[in-house]
Amino acid sequence: MKKTISLSIVVLCIGAISWWLFQPERIEIETAFVEKGSITEYLASDGYFRSLDRRTLTAFADGEIESLVLKPGDPVKNGQVITRILWDVAPEPLLSPLSGVVSRVWRETAGPVRRGDPLIEIIDPKRLEIVAEILTSDAARIRPGQSATVKGFGSRSPLPARVKRLSRAAFVKVSALGVDEERTEVILEPLSSVSNLAPWTGNLFHAEVNIETARVEHCLKVPIGSLVRSGGDWSVFIVRERRAHRIAVARGIDDGHWVEILAGLSGTERVILYPEDRVREGAGVKLSESRGKR
Repeated sequence: MKKTISLSIVVLCIGAISWWLFQPERIEIETAFVEKGSITEYLASDGYFRSLDRRTLTAFADGEIESLVLKPGDPVKNGQVITRILWDVAPEPLLSPLSGVVSRVWRETAGPVRRGDPLIEIIDPKRLEIVAEILTSDAARIRPGQSATVKGFGSRSPLPARVKRLSRAAFVKVSALGVDEERTEVILEPLSSVSNLAPWTGNLFHAEVNIETARVEHCLKVPIGSLVRSGGDWSVFIVRERRAHRIAVARGIDDGHWVEILAGLSGTERVILYPEDRVREGAGVKLSESRGKR
């Protein structure tokens, strides 16, 4: 009897060890909890600043021009003498029509000029608008009055702005990949003074534009890296009893980091981040050392 019991115990131990040895290895994963909050969707685009006051001074008559000592970046005042043109009998001054800075000089040396020749361009750097070149397919999501932020090279904080108007004319621009893209201009106005933002603002200076196209309050959201796409359907893997389970979801807007979940989740689940190919329905999983985050 004792031998039978001992043999049974040995068999059970061998079976348990064999089961443990041949059990599929659990997949190491990282997770995040489903969260509740708000999401703001933005449309990002390159653009540039453009001066609202930009004047090109031209020769008002055939004659001889004095040398022009002003250089790009030099400040000028309204009514300041820019140069003089000798025509007919006496030289007449060419005056600046506004206070601002010189943005371009076409003619620096003295000599003959013809009527209408461009001489110098002056801009007001305090009165700027922003031009974003948006794909026409994306322009349908934009309306005047929408909020936006603008950044330039070297800017530490974004400049608040809003959409002022949309151009109804399209143009073709070649992308960095050599693809012809149909775009249109969207004009934005800053909501605060740009006078203290130098040196990263000026006429035709590069800008990074983000236009708010949608906002949802009090929604369920998951990290964008937890979504899995199969055809036109979306799903996530959740963890339940140390196993992965695939759940179909309906997604809404995203902000590049979080995605709105319209249906499929209750808000108490833990989703798997960046699930690898081995993560399938019912697969055994274990948390990585970095653990899930909330």
